[in-house]
Amino acid sequence: MEGKRQPDMEIVIEDLDYVYNPGTPLEVQALRNISFDIPSGTILGILGAAASGKTTLLKILNGLLTPTAGRVLMAGRDIRTFKAGLRRKVGLVFQQPERQVFEKTVFRDISFVLKLFSDLPDAIIQERVRQASDLVGLDIETLAERSPWTLSKGEMRLTAIAGVLANQPEVLILDEPTVGLGPESVTKLVTLIRRMKTHKRQTVILVSHNMDPFLSDVDKILVLHQGCLAAHGTPAEVCNIIGNDPNMRLLLPEIALLIHDLQKQGIPVPADNYSIPVLARTLVALMNRENRNT
Repeated sequence: MEGKRQPDMEIVIEDLDYVYNPGTPLEVQALRNISFDIPSGTILGILGAAASGKTTLLKILNGLLTPTAGRVLMAGRDIRTFKAGLRRKVGLVFQQPERQVFEKTVFRDISFVLKLFSDLPDAIIQERVRQASDLVGLDIETLAERSPWTLSKGEMRLTAIAGVLANQPEVLILDEPTVGLGPESVTKLVTLIRRMKTHKRQTVILVSHNMDPFLSDVDKILVLHQGCLAAHGTPAEVCNIIGNDPNMRLLLPEIALLIHDLQKQGIPVPADNYSIPVLARTLVALMNRENRNT
């Protein structure tokens, strides 16, 4: 898995609609006329309030839901043509994936899908498990025979993610991956995303109310609002689009919004560096310069 670059798996979403319970009194339009693209190897962050359509979009990308209208293309093919094979290409890690951990040992949990649905020899499966465990930062040599229920919450979540990565999907979707995790586990997740970005292993789609830890590695951000596409672009571009809206701005990552507001006041801080220490040093240097000039 190390150094392996994925083929061109660009995702193109065209005029996507989704309606729950159509033609009934309970009809709800969850997505309306959504169009955007995700180049292969991109790290995409998705933001939105509750009931904005985020989960519906993820389920469509993974094939759990079929669009009411519009289509999703992957590598130029409508994803519906992949049928059951789509879920081997698009790995979805749900919120609180540690609840999906159920096998007797860590090794068996990570290798479960491979053993059940592939004809791979045991040696290849063991290598896949080792590679996936290394990628998420789990010491499989130590943890292989342990029960998942003896792990910390962060380790259980990483075990669930490793189980998806062992299948080597071209696209990895993480739904609220930081919820309930401590700082150390969040740091491990950030390291995982950074490794993927460096080696272009997968396209990664992150849905999170806490996008700040991943902000330095995210290529684009997409914002959904009441089922519609409110903004799509780099973090700086998205801040420029909705940063002045008193309601929408609350969805934005705090440091990106701070940089946007400082720039709006004419303070020359960099727009594309979301490191707090770098921002702090920049502000201190500007203050020192101002003090010397007064």
